Amino acid sequence: MKNFKWIIKENIPCRYELSWLGEKVSIILRVHKDFVKTTRVIPDDAPIAKNFMEKFKFSKFTGDLKKSFGFDDAFVFRGENGDFFEFFVPVPEVKKDTGKKCSNCDGTGIDAIMKEFDENRKCGFCDGTGKDHFFDWRPAQAVSASFNVFFSLARYPDSETSSPLPQLMVIDVVTDHDLHGGSLGGEFSIPFYQWLKSFDEGTKLPDVIEAMQKAQKKMFGKVNKYESFGFRAYMLRKGGIALDVPGNACGIYNPPDYNDDPSRKTGCKFECHNVDTPMQQLALLVGLSVLHDNARKEIKP
Repeated sequence: MKNFKWIIKENIPCRYELSWLGEKVSIILRVHKDFVKTTRVIPDDAPIAKNFMEKFKFSKFTGDLKKSFGFDDAFVFRGENGDFFEFFVPVPEVKKDTGKKCSNCDGTGIDAIMKEFDENRKCGFCDGTGKDHFFDWRPAQAVSASFNVFFSLARYPDSETSSPLPQLMVIDVVTDHDLHGGSLGGEFSIPFYQWLKSFDEGTKLPDVIEAMQKAQKKMFGKVNKYESFGFRAYMLRKGGIALDVPGNACGIYNPPDYNDDPSRKTGCKFECHNVDTPMQQLALLVGLSVLHDNARKEIKP
């Protein structure tokens, strides 16, 4: 590690950025060529790779950023775009159809017990679809674990890039089976935090909410009325922001800047609360991707 700079205290050239591709329900990860050039290839037998392979039973790992990267090709290599290599990170389907009819309602979509009382209530097992399904967590875990490895690499690079663009955020994630197993956090840069301060308290961010809901729908097939109220993205006081997804008070936030000195320009940390699954983590990463897109349009090099 050489010439390490802390993004909260000083600007650093862009190493990577996240973007949202709504029509494909995918995150785009862009990695600067200088970072790829100076970053080592992670071998299959590296402890971090072996640990995730054994814990989640993934089928393969690729640690070369010049190819499709991560576990089970979670980051699909798209090629070069200017000074960056691009990776396509599709939001995976988690709830999958088995191709069989629901055994609880025999494919009718109507609750069998309540039907005996002449009440047509939809089946709680198939949500009224009449179709059998199962939950495949592994693709979402593969995305989380791949981000885990990549963000670890990008946290302490050997050298900075030549990009004229500033790094806007640095992210860390947890990937585990346990409580808080989808936690994430990191830092917002000086220009990004100043951009957040341009919003009034209480400002809602509907494009962030829409993207997170779209990711949820891709993973689970739908967003019901109850879940829709769990998606929130809004500004707090003086640069504070909160992004919430369905769960037990599940989301990310950063503290407002209560310092009254306008000449004091710093970045800030952001943290999470009760992010227990890789699916919640992924929805929040989608929200951060939309924020990154909006900020990049307005923050000049």
